[in-house]
Amino acid sequence: MRRLIWALPACLALGTLDARASECQAAVSTSALQSSLQEAMWALEHLESARFVDATDAIQAAIPCLSEPLSRHQAAEVHRALGVRAVGDRDPAAAARFAAARSIEPAYTFPSALIPQGHPVRLQYSAMDLATGDVDVVEAPASGVLRFDGRQGRHRPADWPTLVQLLADDGHVRWTAYVMPEQPLPPYAVAAEVTPDVAKVQPVAPVDPLLELPEPRANARAPLLVASASGLVVSGVLYGLAGVAQARYRDPATPDTELQDIRQRTNSLVIASGFLGGASLGVGAAGLLVE
Repeated sequence: MRRLIWALPACLALGTLDARASECQAAVSTSALQSSLQEAMWALEHLESARFVDATDAIQAAIPCLSEPLSRHQAAEVHRALGVRAVGDRDPAAAARFAAARSIEPAYTFPSALIPQGHPVRLQYSAMDLATGDVDVVEAPASGVLRFDGRQGRHRPADWPTLVQLLADDGHVRWTAYVMPEQPLPPYAVAAEVTPDVAKVQPVAPVDPLLELPEPRANARAPLLVASASGLVVSGVLYGLAGVAQARYRDPATPDTELQDIRQRTNSLVIASGFLGGASLGVGAAGLLVE
């Protein structure tokens, strides 16, 4: 079983590194941070204890000096590397650091070639229940945006550490910090609360609940006029059919045996047309008189 993480000197505990003020001599790019992360994983795989310590020291030193926004994946890698270091330092915050990584990339598992089965790192990696995690909503900055673990917003993890960055409106990084749950965020100017200008608010006249508004009245004229027009159209159609029947009645080619039926049909159509037309005119007249 690997012994790398137990070989770290106690004087290099992460608690000391977290508390140490870091003065940046130069800006650090995310590609430089990625190189330190890769160096840490290489040292871990090859049991190079001193190189692992140096690499994680470099990661810690690079964080406050970052000149570019972190990606979600890079934030997860930082949490994992510092979690492994915390296990070797007997740091009780190791499980919280791993929880931060799992909250970003829940599907990740350490390769067996890197961390063998049954290793203390694996036990600490899944020690915290992510379902119990909570968030705090922090105050909005006066300008720019906050990013927590590579995601823009104001929701800070409350139960595990987070990599927080303040970005200016033009996108450049103002500062970056690795903040434990019990630590406050670095100071920043917060947005002023917007209060309504009382002088500009126009008063709204109260509505008397006892005042009964008149109910809208349905227009009774329209249905009557529509019915009248429809009746006249049908009446015209019936009259036209009667004309067709009469023409056939007068046609010399029409057999004598059909003349009686055609005559009765013609008379019925004329009567129906006249009755319907008269009724339609009456309905139309009533519609014109209705208010």
